[in-house]
Amino acid sequence: MLNRSLFRENPELVREALRRRAAEDRLEDVDRMVSLDEKARALTGRVDELRAQSKGASKAIGESIQAAKAQGWDTDEAADAAKKAVRALNDELKAAEEELREVDAEREALELTFPNLLHDSVPEGR
Repeated sequence: MLNRSLFRENPELVREALRRRAAEDRLEDVDRMVSLDEKARALTGRVDELRAQSKGASKAIGESIQAAKAQGWDTDEAADAAKKAVRALNDELKAAEEELREVDAEREALELTFPNLLHDSVPEGR
């Protein structure tokens, strides 16, 4: 199995290896692999960002409830609005995680179909 970084850093090497194996019909798969890798990396960043926002918002809700209780204020209204915002954020996070799982599955399935690189001493295929 080829390393994912090879597609990202040197896709032409993979294309040349496919040409040497007489697998020109697979050249578009290299571009698809690069595209899926870029999408997965972007989604991973988005998921991490959403997780951090959700964690920070949840922590802020707890702190504001504690502060309101210490002052003797009613915590229901402010907490409910904040909790709705966190729920919306968590829904967005779940959708992004699901999309990332789908892209990762497609990327892995495609990745497994690529043959290994040929050594320079191996003659070209026909």
